This record gives sequence, C-alpha cells and structure tokens, in this order.
Amino acid sequence: PSYMQTVAKFTPTGLTMKGLTDLIVRGLGFQTVITPSLTLLGMSLIFFTLGIYFLRLE
Repeated sequence: PSYMQTVAKFTPTGLTMKGLTDLIVRGLGFQTVITPSLTLLGMSLIFFTLGIYFLRLE
C-alpha cells in the first residue's frame, strides 16, 4: 500500500536502504549518504536519551 511506502521512508531500515541504494546502485558519491546517516545518528541519540530517561524512572 502507498501509505506503508510513506511510513517506510522514516524508519531506520528505510533510511539505510536509501543511502545504500544511492551509493551502490545509482553510483552516487558519499555525499549522498550524509543526509540518511545524520538522520540515523539523530534518531539514535533521541532514542538513547529516551531509553536512559525511562530506565531511571524504575
């Protein structure tokens, strides 16, 4: 379904696949991987911070 394709663009797996596809299949340079990589880094920092916060509540 089309709504799942939209949601998939914002998942870690979707971001990783976009970066790898642009790099390997389309032959674009490493500069195309910067945006998905920074987005994944930002998501990991957010989830790491949330994890620490919720684990300290116990």
